[in-house]
Order: sequence, then structure tokens, then C-alpha cells
Amino acid sequence: MLRNTVRLALIICLMATKCLSVAAQENEALKNFLKNKSLRHAAVGFKAVDLKTGKTIATFNENMAITPASNIKLITTASAINIYGRHFRYKTTVLHEGQICDSILNGNLYVQGAGDPTLGSESLQKEREHFLKEWLSAIKNAGIKSISGNIVIIDSLFGYNGVSEKWLVEDVGTDYAQGIFGICVFDNIFSPESKDNNKKRVSLADPGLFLSDYFKKFLEDNGLKVEGRATTYRLEMLKSLLSGTTFDVPENMQEIGAVYSPCLTEIVREINVNSNNLFAEHLYRKMLSDSINIKALWQSQGLDSTALIMYDGSGLSPQNATSADYLTSLLVFMNRQQGEHKNEFYLSLPLAGKEGTVADFLKNTTFEGKMYVKSGSMSGVQCYSGYVEKGIKRYAFSLLVNNFSGERKELKKAIERFFVALFS
Repeated sequence: MLRNTVRLALIICLMATKCLSVAAQENEALKNFLKNKSLRHAAVGFKAVDLKTGKTIATFNENMAITPASNIKLITTASAINIYGRHFRYKTTVLHEGQICDSILNGNLYVQGAGDPTLGSESLQKEREHFLKEWLSAIKNAGIKSISGNIVIIDSLFGYNGVSEKWLVEDVGTDYAQGIFGICVFDNIFSPESKDNNKKRVSLADPGLFLSDYFKKFLEDNGLKVEGRATTYRLEMLKSLLSGTTFDVPENMQEIGAVYSPCLTEIVREINVNSNNLFAEHLYRKMLSDSINIKALWQSQGLDSTALIMYDGSGLSPQNATSADYLTSLLVFMNRQQGEHKNEFYLSLPLAGKEGTVADFLKNTTFEGKMYVKSGSMSGVQCYSGYVEKGIKRYAFSLLVNNFSGERKELKKAIERFFVALFS
């Protein structure tokens, strides 16, 4: 009996020693990372949580509000999934006023913009003009061969301030910071053929008017005569103001047809894997147009939203801020969700060393293909938040670094060493 008691005591001591050793290694990994010379003057926030036990395994400045760059997309996409569900699709509708007589539409043809960023998008649509072909088919099925009126694009859903006032001037109009409007087409970038057969990408300042012109020409090229002009709700409103008249969209228009975006699951994955700013901003603007208060949404789920400062949905604004604790809590919450939300969000993050913006991160390490992680970067900012799988262990974590010195590639190598040491 005594021998068994002693043996049990030794086993307990060995297990306790092993646990203390693991904890010490985890703390040591964090301490070693924070000693990196590039972090001497940096703001660093970190937190990692064991998803099974809910216990924090390592933390540093977890409540400090820090610029997250594209890690803000985790909040945007998690919010959209919780509000709209995985099956949500944008619907862009073609309608008409007036009567159809002898194959002639005696009135205007309207396109009602719904804020869908995927119309003709290179990211998700297999065929650039597929949506136009669907509209054309619907118009022909309605018996219309000629339109006496105008092609009017209703582009007013998000108003006409297409960029955030908190974005940097040098970002506006670039490939990664397009304007956000009720109509988005071809990723709001057009590539006309030049004389030397080189394509020059041109940012669309007025995607609604561009679509109206493009659609009118498309119809005419396919045998439908359009006697009126290509215009938009915004242009018609401006004309009415200048002339002292009024312009109203008819209330009793007839729907001819519609096109639907890919489901929200695909859109969210595109946002998180490839850090698609345009898609993220459209989701964010939709939530605002639906009077969704994102801070209040997560506050109601138990997240302390005082750490969240959110001026956009993409992370382009350097004035966005959140904490490692907030992002980790969001990740833990989404992991706890039962049913469809859990896997849709978890699997929307790219695999380190394999996909998207983290295809080279943790490459040729033990965590290649084992970490679902969203990166975030801008000048002086490098962030990573996501999930780690190590055997039967699973963790949620967030690392936010601002104002680091030295080269970014050296900091990323230091972060890789830190993650390998901590989670191994």
C-alpha cells in the first residue's frame, strides 16, 4: 500500500513538473520574442487561448488598442455571417416602367443596385459578362425587342461618398482601395485595350454610369434597340435640381429578372483568404445601410467592445483600432458557435504556408497547413490572428504589432519562430 502511495505521489509530481515545464516554455517563447530588437519601440499585443479549456496560455498587453490593418476583416466577416447567414446572396434586379406593346418597351429600363461587389468580378465569377447575358435573356423572355426610354442604373444605396474620410490619400483609387457604391462592376476597374495591345487598368470613379453605358451597348450589340440614353439615378437627380424639376423612381415598376451573387460563404472566404478590400467594404456598407451597429452586436454577445474603433470594414484606415483580447474573444466565440456559422468562419481563413496572403508564412515548418490565420499589414503594422491545430490541441490567438523598426521580412521570421516555439 505504501509503495503504491509513493508511486502515485511520484506520478503526480512528474505530471505537475511537466505542466510547469510547458508553461515555462510558453512564457519563455513570448519573452524571447519580445526581446527582438525590431520591437524595442513597438506597440505589441498578444493573446492565445486553449479552445478546449478556455484558458489563456500566453498574453501580453492584451487590452491595448492597436491598429489591426486587415485583421479588422475578421470582425467584418464574422458580423456578416452572424447577421445574414451562410445562404445570403446579393440580388441585383432589372425592372421596367411603362407598357410592352408590339415588342417595344414604352418606358425606361432600370437596374436596381444592391451593393453586390461580385458583378463581373475576376475573383468569383467564371465569366465576366455572365450577369449581362442573364439580364439579356430575361429581357428577351419578357418579349422586349426595343426600348423607347432610357437605361437607368439606380446606384444610390450607399450614397455617393465612395471612400472613407479616414483612408490615406495615397491609397484612394488604387487597385486595393476602390470606391464603394450601390453598383459595383468588374471590381470597379476597367482594362481597355490599348493600341499596343497592352491593358491599362483604369479605376471607375462612377461605376453606375459605366455600367449604364456598357449595358446599353451590350443590348444594342445583341440586337435590342435602345432609343434613350444611358444614365443613373444620381445624374437624373442632379439634372432635376439644376432644372427645378423633380425626378422620382416609379413605385410600381415590374421586375423582369435578377442576378444573384455567390453565397456569403464564398464571399467571406474571398475576403479572408485574399484580403479583398472591395468585398469587405461592400459587406460593411451593407451592414451600415441595414442599421447594424457592429459594436453593439458584439457587446450583446459578451465582447467588451470599448476596445473597438472601426472606421471601415477592410482595415485600410490607420485609425482603426482593436485589442488582441477582442480579436481572440471573437475567434473563441465563433468557434463555440454550433451549426453552420462555426465551420463557415473557421474555414474561411487561409492556411498558413498554403493559401492567399499567408502562402509563404510558416512555409516548411511544423505548422505549414496547420494554422488558419488572417494576416494584416500596412506601414509599420504586422498582425496575425486565427486558429492553430497541433495534434488534439486547438488554439485561438491574436498578435498585433505596430511601429516596429527594421525590415518587415525579419519581423515575420521572428514571428514564425515565436509561433513554432509557443504552440509546439
